[in-house]
Amino acid sequence: ASLGLGNNLLGRLDEGLFQGLAGLWDLNLGWNSLAVLPDAAFHGLAGLHELVLAGNRLTYLQPPLFRGLAELRELDLSRNALRSVKADV
Repeated sequence: ASLGLGNNLLGRLDEGLFQGLAGLWDLNLGWNSLAVLPDAAFHGLAGLHELVLAGNRLTYLQPPLFRGLAELRELDLSRNALRSVKADV
């Protein structure tokens, strides 16, 4: 399954938003206005293979953000304002 939420002017994501979507393979959140992502934004997406966060306003990533995404194969963080990414992310 795929969920495309790109180009929607989203400014924030609530924790637990994606709970119950363990079968989701592809999530596109690109080209929104996301500046901060909650620590548990992607919890519950154990089967996610591709995550697009390109074209947002992210400046940093919290270490627990991608925990539990064991199947993640592609992550697009291009066109953000990231200055660095910590090793534990």
